Amino acid sequence: MTIPSDQNANRYQVSNPNLHPLPETGLQKFVAHPLFKNTIITVIILNAILLGALTFLERGSALERRLGLIDNFIIGFFVLEISLKIIAWRQRYFQYGWNLFDIAVVALSLVPASETFAVLRALRILRILRLLH
Repeated sequence: MTIPSDQNANRYQVSNPNLHPLPETGLQKFVAHPLFKNTIITVIILNAILLGALTFLERGSALERRLGLIDNFIIGFFVLEISLKIIAWRQRYFQYGWNLFDIAVVALSLVPASETFAVLRALRILRILRLLH
């Protein structure tokens, strides 16, 4: 008795419960590469540390302004990351819950920094939850 094999079985990542297709295009391979993923994880961790540091600094201090510039760079980096993934995966990108979570968190980061929205911007630290996945 032979067991029928799924011809597409090798096209899917076993470790991904949502069965995302394996990368096919150059950009898909780039955003799926472990170096790219590890870079994102490193920036998420650095961002969490930075947000913690910004919490304790005196408003308007020189260090707070410098760290604010780094914070803006990190937000831009996250926007670039999401943009590349959307371009690479197109509508498939939106089928994965963590990607929707990332979009929501990064979108909140783009809200202008004011007293009213400071808490929403700080929610970016939730992106570190992705490391649990």
